[in-house]
Amino acid sequence: MVPRGQQAKHEGLGFYSSIIKQCKEFHEMTGNIGDVILMHPLMVLSASRNSLRIPRIITNPPVALKQPFNFDRERQEDYSLVELKTLQALGKERLEGWKITAPRERIVPDAWKMKDEMKRLELERLAKAKEVKVY
Repeated sequence: MVPRGQQAKHEGLGFYSSIIKQCKEFHEMTGNIGDVILMHPLMVLSASRNSLRIPRIITNPPVALKQPFNFDRERQEDYSLVELKTLQALGKERLEGWKITAPRERIVPDAWKMKDEMKRLELERLAKAKEVKVY
């Protein structure tokens, strides 16, 4: 992830692997049926052994904001959970004077673009297959 208009300096997962090797503290997280875990999109995850052999599911659905973040609200109770967590991580109760400086943009990850292209090609292949008559 790089700022808009800048070229990525690293390709592939090598860059992230080098950062992970610097990590010294790791925590295991477990949950119960129906639990929802909110994490930063760059949170590093790893698979664990499934000794119970009970199927587990993890999903990373696309999430969009109903409205842009606002880190300068008058009332504490008006902040969203993500805004509060961000402010907590910054050690602040409010970012006085904070303003949005550019219009919202839709960002589509490369992985989604690739999946969409694969789906398009498969649908095209199936449409052609329907045209072929089998005797």
